[in-house]
Amino acid sequence: MKENKLTSGSYYIIDLTGDNHKFATWSMRYVDPNHTLTNNDFLMESMGSSDQKLEDAIAPTMGAWLKMNNGCLVLSDRGESEFTYETAGDDALIFNVEYVEGNELATDDEVIAETSVVVIAGQGSVTVKNAAGKKVSISNILGQTVANTVVTSDNVTIAVPAGVVVVSVEGEAAVKAIVK
Repeated sequence: MKENKLTSGSYYIIDLTGDNHKFATWSMRYVDPNHTLTNNDFLMESMGSSDQKLEDAIAPTMGAWLKMNNGCLVLSDRGESEFTYETAGDDALIFNVEYVEGNELATDDEVIAETSVVVIAGQGSVTVKNAAGKKVSISNILGQTVANTVVTSDNVTIAVPAGVVVVSVEGEAAVKAIVK
């Protein structure tokens, strides 16, 4: 349990045990109070206020719901937000999780190896990552080859003159880069 000091100088303790609503937690509240199987829409709901009685906190008619305001996530106004099927035009965000039979869920914990080649232009050089064992060819804007090598490391820096270069890595699409 964590003890917090209110601005008045008194203290309160937030006890997070049990299933009751708490001022410091969130609930997922179905928009449809009857919760039919065809409608899984829900709101992210916070307890109405810190001085709200616990018996009034369960499924309140006035409360605070997560909403979007000018591109920022905020809580709706606890004193003016009335719960109705459409939350009285309060712009509360309505979420939905839909299970589609046959869809596979991502549950594997295997490490995914990074295999994509990365080309980074630098000051008088080009760095090629994740291309060990591949042939790398670098040409200028006129098509003249300025470097041609087989890289032996997953991170190699190749000196090239300044300007626009085209980097071709065996088995990958060519990449244009501006070298300073």
